[in-house]
Amino acid sequence: LEAELHARTLSAEMKAALDSLAPEWRDTLWLREVEELSYEEIAQVQGCPVGTVRSRLARARLAMLDFLEKEKVHGSL
Repeated sequence: LEAELHARTLSAEMKAALDSLAPEWRDTLWLREVEELSYEEIAQVQGCPVGTVRSRLARARLAMLDFLEKEKVHGSL
């Protein structure tokens, strides 16, 4: 169900950007932005420290921005 919802509601560009992320970054970002879990809840779900959650979110967001900017410049999506 999550995959179906994900495929239906995200633009092709956003889906490609998410798919480009490392799985742990993608999962962390999904839990925060879609499932709206707190950092503490995400840390519990993923079995890692809250600092790791913060780091993964920051890196995921930057990687997505970088991906989307490159796609915009190259126009390949």
